[in-house]
Amino acid sequence: MREIHEKVCRTHIGSQVLANKIARAGYYYPTLKKDCTGFVKRLPSVMVSNNDIQFTSQLVLEFYAQLGVKQKFTFIKHPQSNKQAESANKIILQGLRRRLEEAKDRWTEELPQNEEEIMTNLDLLQDVKEIAHVKEVAAKARAAQ
Repeated sequence: MREIHEKVCRTHIGSQVLANKIARAGYYYPTLKKDCTGFVKRLPSVMVSNNDIQFTSQLVLEFYAQLGVKQKFTFIKHPQSNKQAESANKIILQGLRRRLEEAKDRWTEELPQNEEEIMTNLDLLQDVKEIAHVKEVAAKARAAQ
């Protein structure tokens, strides 16, 4: 999961896309979507904030230190001054270029892969429906008491 999320893709994808990529790689199991959601929604390793006093207080610094989170500061009026916008755009463009280069002149070959991804989404959707049904039944049972 970490390999696909951080190293292979380098774009820190969301839980749905991560689950799709893992399933396409042949590693499907019933709690895949839930596990991917839990993995993606963990604490970040770096918190970026402005230099306001609520973010620079000793209490906040100690809290971040306890969690092992690094703190970086930016100027809220000029986020481009710390190159964050350029860095994010560069990563997105790299991913797009890589994908387009791989698929150049092969759109007819790419269509089955797209259909496979749609089917993976549908497979995961069934799991989501089943979980929602179980939660609904449990909620109705609690309400009946």
